[in-house]
Amino acid sequence: VPLFFSASAEVSAQAGLDTLTSEQKIIYRVHQGQAETLTLGLSGTGEVTEVSGAGLRDWALRVDDHGARFLDVRRAVVQGKYPADLQVLVKTRRKVDAGDTSLVLPMTGAATGFALAVNVTAEPGVDLAMTRIEGLTPVEGSQNRKFVGSGVAAIGMKIAPAGADARGLALRDASLTGKLADDGGSVS
Repeated sequence: VPLFFSASAEVSAQAGLDTLTSEQKIIYRVHQGQAETLTLGLSGTGEVTEVSGAGLRDWALRVDDHGARFLDVRRAVVQGKYPADLQVLVKTRRKVDAGDTSLVLPMTGAATGFALAVNVTAEPGVDLAMTRIEGLTPVEGSQNRKFVGSGVAAIGMKIAPAGADARGLALRDASLTGKLADDGGSVS
């Protein structure tokens, strides 16, 4: 019987001045067939630092002849068979570039069905501007920080310092003095 499986991924990314990290909860569901290894593709650059989860035997990153990257997870046998569902937590890390920085995202790979939800946040003191959104739809009211999709996706962003400190200028121990007008409506 041929293998048919689907996957859904919830990605929470955090943009800092030095690094862009993410935690990706991926749920695999086997609908038909048996397979030890389940494969999803990866878009974006950066490294996968950890993959963990109950029922996970091991994992590997694979690169094909064209440079495409894949995440292979192998399921552990439980009571003589592979469980139909597997949930893993994937952690990624990437150094922030001076130009655009892309987020590592899972994509369909060998899955026959795929759903993706992405939430990007910035650390305090970070200005975050999305420069490229491909294969994703923004969630209404999320100020271009939450997205959903069902296939190949890519997110590029520019990460820079925010506020007055961003330009090497900071106000310290500032004060304002003045004289209140008689009517109380202004200060000179």
